[in-house]
Amino acid sequence: MQTAAATLGRIALSASNAWRRAVLHLHGLRRKTIHLPDSHTDIVCWVPEATRGRRKPSLLLLHRFESNGTESWASHVSSLSRHFALFIPDLLFFGSSTTSSLERSELFQAHCIHKAILSLGINESFVMGHSYGGFVAYRLAHLYPEFVTKLIIVASGIRMDCHNNDHAMRKTGANSIYDILSPTSLSALK
Repeated sequence: MQTAAATLGRIALSASNAWRRAVLHLHGLRRKTIHLPDSHTDIVCWVPEATRGRRKPSLLLLHRFESNGTESWASHVSSLSRHFALFIPDLLFFGSSTTSSLERSELFQAHCIHKAILSLGINESFVMGHSYGGFVAYRLAHLYPEFVTKLIIVASGIRMDCHNNDHAMRKTGANSIYDILSPTSLSALK
């Protein structure tokens, strides 16, 4: 039996998702599923409606981990759409994009996103990645430098090394970063 709180939570989540989709529609974006040729991969991407006249530069927005393109970027669409033609995909394994491939790397994500955006007739783009999307953006720029004209990486640990967490481990008395990220006891959690 469902509780009232669970039902209200689902209603609020559904309303929030509807609001985000409405914001994207309001700013001229439409949801499109792009099937990649020679694969079993579909990338779902919000793309601009065909526009006449002056063409804005393309901006590819890559979302954070545990999210999708709509959740991550809807609150930024209003300001960004004034200056850019926005492309907002769901990365594979998040949101609605799917693949039957067993590959799980940011390299694979970069290859698939590149193929999808090229199939839309976009041969170069500014690229912004947040968190996990920053890793994918970095790989995209490395693999396809002619495609990525400007790169913006937000809150992503692409330059981390084995000593980045030393201070946190000393401060908490942890032997490993895994002890901090996944504590196994109540005292370690505190």
